[in-house]
Amino acid sequence: MATRPASSTSAYENAHLQWSLDLHLLLQDTSMTKMKLSLGSVFDNQGQEFIVAFMENTDDMQNLELFVATIVDRLVNVTVSTPKYSGNAYLNQHFQISRGNTTMVSIDVELRMKGTSLSPKGILIQATDEVIVYGVNRQHNTNDAFLGLPVDVLGNEYYAVSYLPTVKLRTPPQYAQLMVVATVDGTQVEITFPDSNDFDHVSFDGKDYYGGQTLTVTLNRCVALQLQTEGYYDLTGAYLKSDKPVAFFSGNVRAVVGAAGSSDHLVEQLISTDRWGKRFVIVPIPERAVGDFFKVIGNTDATEVDFTCISSTSMITSDKILLAKAGSYQLVEMNPKSYCYIVANNSIFIGYFVKSQYNRDNHDPALILIPPIEQYAAEYVFATPKKTVGSYENFFLFVVKDKDKAGLRLDEEPFPSTIDYVSIPNSSLVAGYMVVEDGFHKFNHISPISVFGGIMYGRYTYETYGLPVGLRMAKINKNTSTQHCDALNQPSSSSHDLYLQHHV
Repeated sequence: MATRPASSTSAYENAHLQWSLDLHLLLQDTSMTKMKLSLGSVFDNQGQEFIVAFMENTDDMQNLELFVATIVDRLVNVTVSTPKYSGNAYLNQHFQISRGNTTMVSIDVELRMKGTSLSPKGILIQATDEVIVYGVNRQHNTNDAFLGLPVDVLGNEYYAVSYLPTVKLRTPPQYAQLMVVATVDGTQVEITFPDSNDFDHVSFDGKDYYGGQTLTVTLNRCVALQLQTEGYYDLTGAYLKSDKPVAFFSGNVRAVVGAAGSSDHLVEQLISTDRWGKRFVIVPIPERAVGDFFKVIGNTDATEVDFTCISSTSMITSDKILLAKAGSYQLVEMNPKSYCYIVANNSIFIGYFVKSQYNRDNHDPALILIPPIEQYAAEYVFATPKKTVGSYENFFLFVVKDKDKAGLRLDEEPFPSTIDYVSIPNSSLVAGYMVVEDGFHKFNHISPISVFGGIMYGRYTYETYGLPVGLRMAKINKNTSTQHCDALNQPSSSSHDLYLQHHV
């Protein structure tokens, strides 16, 4: 792990000074002070229109799965379709859902992307009210899941994250891959590949693209472009820029993570750089005797990252890394059962990589997007993925302010008294986990301004999944020329966003 000398002013101190100044200015504005007490909806992972697609996984034996749920009390009409696809797997399904119910849409495996390719396999989800969407890409002994993000929170700039295979197996392939799906016809997309020793090249349309080179392509609505490394390389740091909002996914066909031998599909739908954060807490995967990895990606030159971790023995360790250039990244190996608090002077992205199985502990690789603290919310709903045979053991991992933990609720009931809360170093936060049963669940706080973060993780023999249960999607990094606003959502620059951003 790379280290650097401590600077005279740490990222913790710089960040604290900036947050204090912002909060002071916020409270100086009387209208904002009043607004913080009247909290309506903000941009988050709930929406009325989604466009997603499924990256390549090995084999073609099991159908893809798309889960749709809602927190509204009235009936919601939902349509799931493939408007640009004309093959045998053409999809046009209609159904109704309401609060407390989840519909799983089984999708023909023909709609999964294959190799480096361009295909109209984008899946359109439209609803008459706000819904939550997540996808499960499962095959025999290989699985991962992603949280779907609605069209109104998609962006124009992204960085890919994937895993550099450390164990090279001929089968199944462990190729790194990324995928972009257009939401508007005539979308121009530029992908600049990482100038890194971990990357070699990508071939597309008869041309090879090496590190630092840019591929330019125009995509129409619901058309997906998938790119693969064609070898044991890493696509982390590949930079995408588009002239219209796009959905962006990345991961690996399969990957062995760490030194063990089990491999699994890796995928997440990624958030655009204007919604990245500066503060994070990582909660370790429960019931593991080994430490996992997290990967940090920078969006700005000279990004300093401080992290402090506390282990199950209460031993505290700290370190600093420097991400010299935008798109630079660092893979960090955690000590077993360590909870980590991470602060940066610029916005960063963090992906969590679950290691391969260790001593038959039934944990397999998964890629999990770690939500920034600035994007925590006060309520989430989630339905556990279903297995064809058997059930996952499902864990809910959470982070909350210590003074707010008594107000947490699972399905309107207080969290179990048996939870072991771990105090997060250098913060007022605590974290923990609990086992949850199969089915639909609501996680919330009794106060609408007490926010918390949550991850769902499930394990089964040779299969796992991991994804955030939800997150706010405010544009917290920079002003943009376009402000999305609809009848259900407040503008991303509202005082509601600013208040919640500073509340934890």
